[in-house]
Amino acid sequence: MQCGVKSHLNEERECPFIITAVIRIAPPKLFLSWHGVKHPVRTRFLAVSFFTATLPLLYPQDTPAVPATSPSPELPAALKNLEGLWVGTALHQSESAEIAYEFGLYKGKLLAKEWLPKLHVFGAPVGYVAEKATGFTIPGLDLDFSIEDDHLIGEFGLTELPIRLERSNRALPTETVPPASESIPKIAWSYQAPGGIWANPVAAGSTVVVGDSGGHLQALDGTNGQRRWLFDAQSPLHGEPAVAGDAVYFLADNGRLFKVTLSSGKLIWKADLGGGGKRSLPGSPDGWDYSSAGPVVADGKIYIGGGDGTFHALDAENGKEIWKFKAGDKVRATALVTGNRVFFGSFDHYIYGLDRETGKQVWRFDTGSAVNTAPVLAEHKIVVGTRRMAARPGLFFIGCLG
Repeated sequence: MQCGVKSHLNEERECPFIITAVIRIAPPKLFLSWHGVKHPVRTRFLAVSFFTATLPLLYPQDTPAVPATSPSPELPAALKNLEGLWVGTALHQSESAEIAYEFGLYKGKLLAKEWLPKLHVFGAPVGYVAEKATGFTIPGLDLDFSIEDDHLIGEFGLTELPIRLERSNRALPTETVPPASESIPKIAWSYQAPGGIWANPVAAGSTVVVGDSGGHLQALDGTNGQRRWLFDAQSPLHGEPAVAGDAVYFLADNGRLFKVTLSSGKLIWKADLGGGGKRSLPGSPDGWDYSSAGPVVADGKIYIGGGDGTFHALDAENGKEIWKFKAGDKVRATALVTGNRVFFGSFDHYIYGLDRETGKQVWRFDTGSAVNTAPVLAEHKIVVGTRRMAARPGLFFIGCLG
């Protein structure tokens, strides 16, 4: 099956998603990931230091090359001055990366293409340039810039990443395919899911459970990839499921929490937690809201946060609410349950510590930026990451007493 995706140029594309399992020996491990086919849309997940968060993940492959020619009379005077190639460096604290933009006329607009070799981006169309009061912007990339002393000066608005470019006529690098290596594990099996896979799969014995953006939770045989059952939640799944005994718990984007059997996928109960809403892909000016909290099952209770900022404790047996706590914004990361406390982060910048039995706030800590990662415990300290990428640390070590 195929699922529709939309590129940064607002052109509809079709892209099948495949889940692939690789088995390694010594020690044996099962690795799963999803991959988009190269045509007509290339899909990339990039995990290289800071610069990962600054780029769109989807871009079309069939956009004509941007001409590096003389200014075009069809463009306004201010945009004409941008045409051509600009090369420079993007900086963040001790990190740096070569970056280039090429601007050219396409369908009566000024189209921008981006080069960032450190992240294997070579001439990716990232959007059309628009004028603004203080210079120019590429809305799809959330990049604002201006021309100062014949240099292109700008920054990524969400990350405050500064860039400084100058005109250039040199040839830009092209993508190279690494040679095949015998050390790369062979694919043991693959499974084509009905939608994109945004959250981690969960292994329970010989069963692998994974959700997709088409709203399907599916259980696969971990030895051969054959599907054992499929449950249609009728709403996208962007969070990791949780398995406890013969039960699987998972949250759908419409705010419904489900409990189904691990053995057959039969519905046991569902609870409407609220907080459902529209998602946005990375690179969107709407706030990079593309993940969901996963449920945590502990001592017969389920702990989970939602898109309306409400954190819930429910009875795992019947889905009845035990207590709830209201944070100031969305809760999109899985909580940490330890001892008599439950810890979670919110888009309101805070890490919260609650009493597990009552849901009362014990303390909260202001990180200064949206918290979109699950906290972990290390030597009696809570470790959590945030979206802060400049001016202030993005990783925090917090004592369990706050």
